[in-house]
Amino acid sequence: MLNIGLIVLISIDFMLLFISKIIFYLHAFKVFSFKDLIQKIQNAVPDKNKKEEQEEEDLADNEIEVDEKKRNLLQKIWHGFLQGLLFILKLIGAIIVIGLGIAIIVIIIGIPTASIWGTILIAIYYELLYAVIFLLAMILINFLLGLGMLRLAKVDKKRTQRILIMDAIQFSMISLLIFLAAFGYPLDVYSMIVIPFEWNITLNNLLSISIPMLFYALLITNIFALIIRFKNIFTKDVNKRKTIRLHQLLFIFIASCFFGILYITDTDLSFMTELERTMYLQTLEVIKWVITSVFIPLFLYTFNNFRKTTDKVIRRPRRRTSGRY
Repeated sequence: MLNIGLIVLISIDFMLLFISKIIFYLHAFKVFSFKDLIQKIQNAVPDKNKKEEQEEEDLADNEIEVDEKKRNLLQKIWHGFLQGLLFILKLIGAIIVIGLGIAIIVIIIGIPTASIWGTILIAIYYELLYAVIFLLAMILINFLLGLGMLRLAKVDKKRTQRILIMDAIQFSMISLLIFLAAFGYPLDVYSMIVIPFEWNITLNNLLSISIPMLFYALLITNIFALIIRFKNIFTKDVNKRKTIRLHQLLFIFIASCFFGILYITDTDLSFMTELERTMYLQTLEVIKWVITSVFIPLFLYTFNNFRKTTDKVIRRPRRRTSGRY
């Protein structure tokens, strides 16, 4: 059931992200008015038919002499040479423009998808760990670049908060795909505890606890962001659409970590020795205290901001009444 739901969830994430990319590119292409550009080019290039008609009218009105015929013949030859040269230059310019257009399209498609094809190439030629590090670095860079561009463009704060929903969906989707790549399909949460524990490294207890905890946190955060996104899709009024702030997203993420802690608490740890189990549970207690120490201030901050938004009441101006009763 978990694996089917996970595949459905990732498919919905991919569909929403693909649609949002198409909408973004369509909106970007609308900025350029291609019809106006074509109209300007047509107006700049003289009409050949009008020129020929004008030349015929001039030749009909004037007396044609032998010297003028020779001169007109030379002019026509020169005009034909210029027209041929202009055609060659236009052809070269068209080839250059088409080449630049293809290069721009490749760059436009390649840069946003660099996190995908770059990760695949690194995973093929190098190790999976380097691919995961590259993927997380690209996500962070894209997020910071997008945030900086929105700040420079002075985009409305509510719009940036709605964009944060799609960023949360993208980050959680890619992270869940990393879980599938690392632990295989069908995915078993129990193996997330056993496999890191069996690694011959120093922090195996910490990883054995944090990996399933992060899995549940990403899963619940993804579902929460999808609910808000679908609610906004079916809300026609832009002002009534739900937004999410960064501290609210962090609050949901940290709160979701407790589901992973509860899962580990109820898990059978019989594969450990008595000493290993004691050390494992001690590490679990330390992680619980750390998560709780982060959760409490986030909860208070989110609760205070929620109270401020609900306590805002629009005061209507009092009507002036006359002194007579």
